[in-house]
Amino acid sequence: FTRGVCTLQPRTLFGLVNAADHYDVEELKQACINFVGQSISTDTVCHMLSNADRYIQYKSTKVLIQKVMEFIDRNGDEVLSLPSFSILPKHVVQLIISRESLAVSEVNKFVAVYNWSKSQYEKERCLALNCDEKVVKLSDIVEGFLDYIQFHKIPIHYLMNEVRQSGAVPDTIIMMAVAYQMDPASIDVSKFSRSYSH
Repeated sequence: FTRGVCTLQPRTLFGLVNAADHYDVEELKQACINFVGQSISTDTVCHMLSNADRYIQYKSTKVLIQKVMEFIDRNGDEVLSLPSFSILPKHVVQLIISRESLAVSEVNKFVAVYNWSKSQYEKERCLALNCDEKVVKLSDIVEGFLDYIQFHKIPIHYLMNEVRQSGAVPDTIIMMAVAYQMDPASIDVSKFSRSYSH
């Protein structure tokens, strides 16, 4: 084995770390793990996660994703408001907003989910119009995230003026959140789930 030089880049990092793991090149694997901590920024985080999705079945990817998630936990408000957040697959967005360690307000979670859902809605709408298929409703896309937002922690004025006006969240969830804020003993918080929203 002769040592060579390899340039590490955020966009190729996940493929490279898994190749290093597969071929048992420990120095390169460790360099990739160290590099993610140095190269992750708000400019690279969403693209890193998007690329990681292709390699999710490999154990080295999981190590790097953990480092990326820790960065997101610390910089949640900024990451969730990035335009590149909309490129992430649904399951990655769910993973991010479901983390208890994510330092983000419930309002910002809702805004991120709503903006991501609007982006997906526009993509699906364009596809449906081109293929003569039924257009999915925005509320159907948002529904996949309702379990991850604690609506009872969103101020009433925001619930009524923004969340309700969006038309993306069932009125029953909004009314339960308002009722909880008016009298916490009147509502069981565990009922804030998708099963309740139907």
